[in-house]
Amino acid sequence: PRWRRAASAARGERYTIWTAASRRSAVTGVAHTVFMVLGVLREVLGELRAAGGGVCADRDSIRELVVLGAQLEAFTTAAIAAFDTSGEWREDRARSAGQWLTGFCHLPPAVAYGRINRGRHLADLPVCAAAFADGQIQAAHVDVIARLRRTATEQALADGGEADLVDQAAEVTFAQFDRYATDWGNSHIPADSDGRAADGRQRRHVSLHHTAEGMWAGTT
Repeated sequence: PRWRRAASAARGERYTIWTAASRRSAVTGVAHTVFMVLGVLREVLGELRAAGGGVCADRDSIRELVVLGAQLEAFTTAAIAAFDTSGEWREDRARSAGQWLTGFCHLPPAVAYGRINRGRHLADLPVCAAAFADGQIQAAHVDVIARLRRTATEQALADGGEADLVDQAAEVTFAQFDRYATDWGNSHIPADSDGRAADGRQRRHVSLHHTAEGMWAGTT
């Protein structure tokens, strides 16, 4: 699309300016620190890739890699949430952060908007956010807990329900946690006259977003 080509040119120009400025040590403070840290991360990942997966083919290394992967995913989610709020995506003529992610990062729409929604939920789930950032739980656990958020469960989550769910997520298999979360939700959602969850339809709500490709992406 025309907006993507124009944005790519503008982005390339900004990257050239950014690189030149960093070389002149004009970038200082937090921005410079982040620039350096990302460079170190790229180098470390490059070394691991060059060594091959076989060097980490033991139980302890696999567990550590899973934890580190969750920590990186949590940080990426937080960064995307901040990016979404900042509105910087408008500089590339995108209509939303989700459209920018699909256009410039080539993410599937469901993944792009799923990450944005996850970040928005985590802003109101501090215990979940901390456990995710520490690598104790995975993105899939976060999404299960996020789906339990609604008016009827807000107080129960704040009164210890969130912490209880996070503890379960960190201790049992995902299948066991999913069943526990379902039971927790059923016990905290008021039932209607038929004995069913009053806001069951809300739990099955699908949010649709129009993508740059003219398609619709859905997230629950």
